[in-house]
Amino acid sequence: MNSSITLSNHTFENNGLIADFMEKPRHQTYKTFFRVDNEDGSVGMVHAEDFKYHTSWDWLMPVVQKISDMREVEVEFTIGDRFVWVTPECGDSVFFSGNNPEDKKEQMISKVYRGVVSYIEHINSKS
Repeated sequence: MNSSITLSNHTFENNGLIADFMEKPRHQTYKTFFRVDNEDGSVGMVHAEDFKYHTSWDWLMPVVQKISDMREVEVEFTIGDRFVWVTPECGDSVFFSGNNPEDKKEQMISKVYRGVVSYIEHINSKS
């Protein structure tokens, strides 16, 4: 089982939060579904639980890139050697470390995923 799922029972909600951040349009009636463009040019609908932000670097890295490109937001997001920092302008830093024995078991993608979710929650709380 993926460690991000065992660490957070809110993966479904978090993937929806990330999809909103990535500006994927929600279905007007069924709010847990998002519009996606398929490779064949057609349009499809995907349920938030089917997003792979928590398990795929291919899904997660465009989110990290968007965060990196955001200069106007006063929340620092740092990825280092086995750690992720999320530091709001005011308030406590959130640190996903590799120092504790429990943290060493957690995969780096899970730390980055949790950092991304924390970052988005911080910027949404300022809105």
